[in-house]
Amino acid sequence: MSSIKIVPGISLKTNRRHTIGKINCHCGKCEITLAADKALGYFLCGCQDCRQAVKWAEFKGGQKGEDLQKAIYVPSDILHVNGKEYMKPFLLREGGQSTRVYCVSCYSLLGIDFPAYNDKRFMFIGGHCSTDIDTSMDPAVAINMVDYPKDKELNLPDGITIVNSIHDPDRSWTQIPEVKKIRETPPSYKGMRFSELVKELGSPTILGLEPGAAI
Repeated sequence: MSSIKIVPGISLKTNRRHTIGKINCHCGKCEITLAADKALGYFLCGCQDCRQAVKWAEFKGGQKGEDLQKAIYVPSDILHVNGKEYMKPFLLREGGQSTRVYCVSCYSLLGIDFPAYNDKRFMFIGGHCSTDIDTSMDPAVAINMVDYPKDKELNLPDGITIVNSIHDPDRSWTQIPEVKKIRETPPSYKGMRFSELVKELGSPTILGLEPGAAI
């Protein structure tokens, strides 16, 4: 009689390896497991809010905050969460729309929810958490560059599309294939949405930071 060997991570039905990826804080207390091991893509973001968010985390003891952020997008499919007791959501100010979840032990920035993501995706910032998710693709665009500090040196990849602001009436950048992939790829709905995790963590703390204010 023949036997079937069960190989971890392999589905007998599909004979395909299950792909998962993880986002961890730098101190190891928090972990978010996703139903994907590759990012949808990423933007280089010069916006003042992303910069302020990482500078605030640096002030609290987190990683050094840079002026240009690697805004990485992943499908909003969370399979498992460890360390919820160390996770807390924050808003930069009253009326803010981006909810940022930090580990309050090491102030790693674990993820960001924004209404326009429509529960299809969420974002994290490269270098401000630890991950085994593949982010090796080229950046799709450099976005919100109107906010980039005028006194700072800027080195962007040759030929990259520069978007001054997401509020510009010219929306042609949204039709770039790499951007469309980020904006339009649906999640697999294997797990819970990032917005659901945010709700489980409770009401966000409002930091009361003025737009563009230095930390």
